[in-house]
Amino acid sequence: MGLAFEVGASVSYELQTHDEEGRISSQKETALPQVLSEAANFLSNPPDRTLPRKDSSRGCYRSKSPPVGHCEKKGQMADFMNYEQQSRARGWSLKGRVALVTGAAGGLGKAIVAELRQRGANVHGVDVSGEDLFHVDLSTPSGNRDMVAHVLATAGRLDILVLNAGCQFLAPLAQFPDAEWERLRSVMLDAPFYALKAAWPALTSSRGGRVIVTASVSSFSATPKKAAYTAAKHGVLGLVRVAALEGAAHGLTVNAVAPGWMDTGLMRGQVEAQAASRGLSADQVIAQFRAWQPGDRFIEVNEVAAVIGFLASPSASGVNGECVTIDLGASVG
Repeated sequence: MGLAFEVGASVSYELQTHDEEGRISSQKETALPQVLSEAANFLSNPPDRTLPRKDSSRGCYRSKSPPVGHCEKKGQMADFMNYEQQSRARGWSLKGRVALVTGAAGGLGKAIVAELRQRGANVHGVDVSGEDLFHVDLSTPSGNRDMVAHVLATAGRLDILVLNAGCQFLAPLAQFPDAEWERLRSVMLDAPFYALKAAWPALTSSRGGRVIVTASVSSFSATPKKAAYTAAKHGVLGLVRVAALEGAAHGLTVNAVAPGWMDTGLMRGQVEAQAASRGLSADQVIAQFRAWQPGDRFIEVNEVAAVIGFLASPSASGVNGECVTIDLGASVG
């Protein structure tokens, strides 16, 4: 059922209804303005039209809403209705959901934890250190398995996995230390693989699982002296896309975000090295980072966290295998 209004001295409205076969009929009426309050009440408290009814001729369930093309198996439809359809009504909320966030001690990680908690999620933060966080070494397979096992043992389920841990090291390719290549690749490419693998059974046990990976604008471009970081950020997008394809049948979505320059510890850690190699002051380097983005400002961590919150929500059920760039349009030109 739908309502469309044309407001003047009186109110003209069109009432649309669906019959059981999905055909739409409409009728125009004119009423006094108080119909608006009645309509608002109707739209705020609509009748439950999503409960399935038995179609005895087909041996499965279908909705009273317009047909979607075919009648699915009873178990699949019931599972779908349980999360994807019913929870979309509360789109913004993550109430009742359990989330795990890596890199939770950093500036962006803290913002992500705060965003998900504001939406009602039970959030478990993970990092190598930090207060009120679960401490593991994410560069190892066992560390990733341990963090997933900890959340499952504590909360009994896992619905949202945010893989945000990152690190940086700058050096020319020919002088890039082997140990630093291994460290950056392990944290930003190997760790997401091991975390996904460990969490997969929990994330696919019911529809509505969400995975969000923090990629970077470096996932699409290259910068001198960032061989390991750039390679890892390119590689993790491939992992995201494969996981998105494999998870879709289970109602699991896997996406990434690609932030531009943010004023975080990871950015500040690069300033000294950049300044020394380029013969600039730290303030000059920071000004150049900021000026690279339209608007001459840094991306705020809460701006990135808000996008992650959306991707983790029921409202984003149709977004899968995507990487959302958040750089004020810097990568457009």
